[in-house]
Amino acid sequence: MSLFGKINHGEFINQHANFESFYNSVLTLFRASTGESWNGLMLDCFGYECSGSSEKCGNPIYALVFWLSYTALATFVFINIFIAVILEKFESAEDEELGVNKTDIDNYVITWSKFAPEG
Repeated sequence: MSLFGKINHGEFINQHANFESFYNSVLTLFRASTGESWNGLMLDCFGYECSGSSEKCGNPIYALVFWLSYTALATFVFINIFIAVILEKFESAEDEELGVNKTDIDNYVITWSKFAPEG
């Protein structure tokens, strides 16, 4: 909030995505962590199209360092969580029986041969 809280609204930093309050900051950072327009938010934080005071214009160096490091870390965390969920499901699938036995497969083959004799 203190780094980008007073930046003028632009194309991506607007009434819905901004750093003016804690709530909006968290929502904006979550949105950026999913990959949704993080580069547009970064460009708005540069303040290139600003014509007001320097306090409301942003800083290109701070914006670049913050957004690139935040995006790299957030992507790393989401990828690790995604991989952990997949590995957990594989692990639990090995522990459980599939529920399909030899009799079920034989019945399937017999039924399928009625509908597709050549296949």
